[in-house]
Amino acid sequence: MMTTDASLRNLLPLAWPIFAVMWLVFPVASVVDMLGTDLTPVRLLAFLVSMVAYVAVYLWLVLRYPFRGGELSPPERRVQVALLAALAALALCLELAYGSGVPYHFMFVVIAAAVTLPTRHATWTIVAIIALTSSIYALRSGWDALSSSWESAVAPFAIVGFSMIIVSRLVLAVRELRAAREEIARLAVAEERLRFARDLHDLLGHSLSSITLKSELAGRLLPAAPDKAAAEVRDIDPPQPRQTL
Repeated sequence: MMTTDASLRNLLPLAWPIFAVMWLVFPVASVVDMLGTDLTPVRLLAFLVSMVAYVAVYLWLVLRYPFRGGELSPPERRVQVALLAALAALALCLELAYGSGVPYHFMFVVIAAAVTLPTRHATWTIVAIIALTSSIYALRSGWDALSSSWESAVAPFAIVGFSMIIVSRLVLAVRELRAAREEIARLAVAEERLRFARDLHDLLGHSLSSITLKSELAGRLLPAAPDKAAAEVRDIDPPQPRQTL
């Protein structure tokens, strides 16, 4: 059982990178589809370069800044926002130049925003992306098509975005609970050390007081009753630590 728990703890840090990389199946499929079209070499090269930059920025965001909440310093936050804006710009360029139908390139922007931004900012960003993608789809296919197929044009962005926000909040809550547990353990150790120090102080104080009194008494008895003085000296014992369970 302990071996299983240790294995799970070792696998958990890899869960998010594996999940993030699994999403790359969609850009790969998009590249495969684009290679089968009759694009000119220049347009195909531009698409491949844009797609590589798009995937690189996405991976940089979701592997470098995930589940940080408000922990980022101002310079780190500026870099993160700039990367998120660059990812959105690349998604927009890909959609305008090569896209058709539902603008699914914005899905990676939704995921990155959900796991890297604070909850309030992530929520508003996802709402803005839903509005943008709905508008793009409506301009391509018509508002009637948007109203009749919203479950494929709008719902995926909302479901993925808000689900990832929930996952992000759960990860942050687990981290806070783990930190609180470590703090409780540290305080328990400090309290035990303090209790031991108090017991040792009381024991030493009592023993030293006893030694002082018996030494004074032995000194007074020594001229008149040396035997009693020797008995008092023999009664002086070194302090013994108190047994605790």
